[in-house]
Amino acid sequence: MIRAAAACLVSFIVFPASALDVPAEMKRAEEFGKSAPTLVTRNEVRAFWSADDAQLIYRINTGRDEHQFFKVDPASGRTSPAFDHELLARALSQAANQKVEQNQLPLEQLEPSADATTLTFRAFGKSWKLSLADHQVSPSDRPPRGADLLAPE
Repeated sequence: MIRAAAACLVSFIVFPASALDVPAEMKRAEEFGKSAPTLVTRNEVRAFWSADDAQLIYRINTGRDEHQFFKVDPASGRTSPAFDHELLARALSQAANQKVEQNQLPLEQLEPSADATTLTFRAFGKSWKLSLADHQVSPSDRPPRGADLLAPE
């Protein structure tokens, strides 16, 4: 116990706080804080179920402000891309007259159809419908139901 106290006292004498470059250390910590989200990926999952809870699509982060969408085959449990991200980005960009990147699709409240042929979603404050057969995006009168759960309701 006495040795530990003596070691602490010696460290304060030998390494005074003024020897540290506090502003530089604060800057280094700030820079790390900015890059930390890109170091941890695949830790944010948002699930979207069809109205009958038979279809599941989930969104997972793949980098800073980047994500991808995957569908789950209910019978086998296998996952695959939910759609062609590049084609959807082009189609949504054209339909909404907004720039859209394939790894930053602004899809919210995504709802797959029970027959897995269409997706309804919100983007840019509007409801949209994606035909999975031809990747055509069109405005939709029906907003998708809000579902952000890991299991069906």
